[in-house]
Amino acid sequence: MAEIPNINKQAFDEVYKIANSGDDRPVLMLNLNTYFHGQSTLSSDAYAAYNSAVEAILREVKGKILWRSPVYGQPVGKQNVDEVLAVWYPNHQAFIDIKDAPSSARFAEAKNRVVKHAIIHRSDPYTVERVP
Repeated sequence: MAEIPNINKQAFDEVYKIANSGDDRPVLMLNLNTYFHGQSTLSSDAYAAYNSAVEAILREVKGKILWRSPVYGQPVGKQNVDEVLAVWYPNHQAFIDIKDAPSSARFAEAKNRVVKHAIIHRSDPYTVERVP
């Protein structure tokens, strides 16, 4: 089982509440990652190992990366972020299950090698609405 660093207890309690309700539903987690060596991390072997671990653990909980992108600066505000990942989960329970998934130790180890700081925002799944 992997430890969850920097947990926001109130927000995590809400995730547990939804997961344990009869109304669990898909969720999008927007990950804002800062890497130890900035964007140069994106081409490193450690980053490749991290991506492999991310893919494995998401397969196990049936989640998927919808998109990811390096960050090229913050025109408004000030926050040090190197990459943004939009990760879809079939429900809140799947997000919780990451800590107990078979690859959780591998994932935590790979993440700890490259991710200096991460912020995760919980939101509704992304949908494209047609504008008439």
